[in-house]
Amino acid sequence: MVEKYELRLHAEYAHLLADLIKEPPELTSSSLNVILRGVVGDPVFARVKELDRKLREAGRAGVFAGWDIRRTFSREEIERAELFLLLIGFTHVAGEEYGTEYEESSDCLQQAWRHEFLDHSGAKFRTVPEMVPCGICSKRVGVLQVPFSKLAKKRDLFRIWGGELIVSERLAALLREGGFTGGELLPVRNIRPESTRPMDLSVCPAGVELLSLAAAKGVNLNPKKQEFWWWLYEDAPKALLNEMLEQQKALRIKPARSSRSYSQLVLHSRPLEVSERTRFGDRLLDTDVRKVHCKSGEIAGGSLLSPLSVVGDSWDGSDLCRTRVYIIRRQGLFRPHQPLVVSKRLFTAMQQSGMKGFRYEVAETT
Repeated sequence: MVEKYELRLHAEYAHLLADLIKEPPELTSSSLNVILRGVVGDPVFARVKELDRKLREAGRAGVFAGWDIRRTFSREEIERAELFLLLIGFTHVAGEEYGTEYEESSDCLQQAWRHEFLDHSGAKFRTVPEMVPCGICSKRVGVLQVPFSKLAKKRDLFRIWGGELIVSERLAALLREGGFTGGELLPVRNIRPESTRPMDLSVCPAGVELLSLAAAKGVNLNPKKQEFWWWLYEDAPKALLNEMLEQQKALRIKPARSSRSYSQLVLHSRPLEVSERTRFGDRLLDTDVRKVHCKSGEIAGGSLLSPLSVVGDSWDGSDLCRTRVYIIRRQGLFRPHQPLVVSKRLFTAMQQSGMKGFRYEVAETT
């Protein structure tokens, strides 16, 4: 296995690596980040790791703004493997935006952060902590609803912000016809992304009432002016505002027609136990990870930071598997999810059929 990195280093620290970088980047006054590429463990990576440690010990932010690790495997490693981790980039859509409903549990709360704006412009804000349901205990009510137009035509596998997996018609056919075990396919309802402008208050009764109240208060009703929106969310009657939002939602969320078909993939195989050598965290160099535990499961961290290693005895032989632990903490529309692991039989079939929408890594078994 070879691990290659791409680090987006804050430009202010680039000079500290000048003696190690063969071709120093050309920096300008507008440069924010510098891209560094190499093999994990090389001198540049080691220097960045040490700098990051010192800065964090001093109570400052780390040296890099983002990172990506790509692992490649030899033919022999792939041939020996029994299980493969499928890495699926997020599709920027959430079912909650389009009428998908969840039952939330208040039995397990975790700390999250939200922006609190300090002026009308929105330029000044602060982040404040708040307690929110962990997301593992949530149960979806009814069918998953998303606009098919938000799903790229050339992809076959998607993970949306709510954690759900969506598969194309041809991947669904492969799973059914191949008799692959460990999951089931559920319908997904296609929703029109925009049937009215979301904040056109005049299209619903509660909105018309709010406009009348604002006019009576002498508020400028021009939607391009901050004054109206500031009044709406600060001084308007909250019950009427909530009623208007519900009416707006009902207007927006309407079925749509499409020549494409998608299904939700739900896994029910026995969860895989992750071995101790697997590392999770919120940042690439995390060593002290804050886990979230509740009656429904465990969030191991924000990301998988190392190759996935699973306990072989925990695999029940299914083709579609998930880990016992979840990753990603509840934050806004993001919900925790369990990484997807597939058998070699299914992995080979997906490769031969040219399925797209994922990267893969060998999942080690111990």
